[in-house]
Amino acid sequence: MTDDLRDALQRLLVARFAAEADGTITLSPSHERELKAVLDLFREHRQPLPPNVRISRARMDGIGTIDPVAGTVEAGAGVPLARLEQELRQRDLSLGPLSPGMLALDLASFLEGPYAGLRVVPGGRLEALPLALTALMSDGLRFISRPSPRSAAGPDLDALFLGGEGRFGWITSATLRCFQRPRAERTAAYALSAPDAALSSLRTAVARGCWFRRVLLQPERDRVLLQAEVIGPPEGVERDLSSLAHEVFARGGRSQTPVPPAAAPALPEREVSWDELGRGLDEGRAATLYRIALDTVVVSGWTDGGLPLGGRGTPSDWANRDVLQAIAREADPLSVFGGAQ
Repeated sequence: MTDDLRDALQRLLVARFAAEADGTITLSPSHERELKAVLDLFREHRQPLPPNVRISRARMDGIGTIDPVAGTVEAGAGVPLARLEQELRQRDLSLGPLSPGMLALDLASFLEGPYAGLRVVPGGRLEALPLALTALMSDGLRFISRPSPRSAAGPDLDALFLGGEGRFGWITSATLRCFQRPRAERTAAYALSAPDAALSSLRTAVARGCWFRRVLLQPERDRVLLQAEVIGPPEGVERDLSSLAHEVFARGGRSQTPVPPAAAPALPEREVSWDELGRGLDEGRAATLYRIALDTVVVSGWTDGGLPLGGRGTPSDWANRDVLQAIAREADPLSVFGGAQ
């Protein structure tokens, strides 16, 4: 960063320009207009965002209109998901079952990072949390998607920002879909003879509409313990428990006394396939599961396998790396957002 650019940023942000002894610089714009002004300065000086400069959206943490009828909330990019969930629960709404790793993030990190803003809905499908996004592009243009049904909205450009690590633009706010706050939560525990029986029971129950907050799997010498926390309306919870029990008993499992669930620590999380999960259980690895979908699950505490979540990804994590790198270079030729780096 040149001295001229540094001086211009200090004049713009004043106390919100923080330089550390190790050379790290944090820029903390208070709102979207100020963020745009910061990006404009980098572009006008034709300089990329250097590795030692961090732009924080923590001050853009407002919670806007909460509409209990439509089931939506407007939120700024910097709002912590844990705080947003608390606010929603006061209005009998919820973001749905999120993992500790997700709740530890702010909205922008959840949407732009490896979680890609995805949550699981009943039936095991992954759904994007935002109904609409507002973002700033590297050329200063403002991207706005509309909260309309996907079938009526044309091509979904939101996908460029979700999981894009900010390489295509930075989200400043979003309109989010909410669920009704779960009125009931029950825990059931079972013992099954083998990992494949436990996973088959669980996956089939997910396909039948069971909605789990958390599932614990503990391999032992001659059995696998499965403990599931089911959430939803009271009648839905009873139905889901019945469905899970049916699948377990059909595979020779039996009921166990549930262990009182402890507070879940925010351990590293990874997204793994069901096959990877099965191999881990065969090796005797316990697993705490979140975001339990038909194709993948989020595992807490594993240090290898699958896709690491919560940190900044690299282009090597991208499924279509070459195509996405080319798009990033075209969208951000000056590497204001880091480009394809």
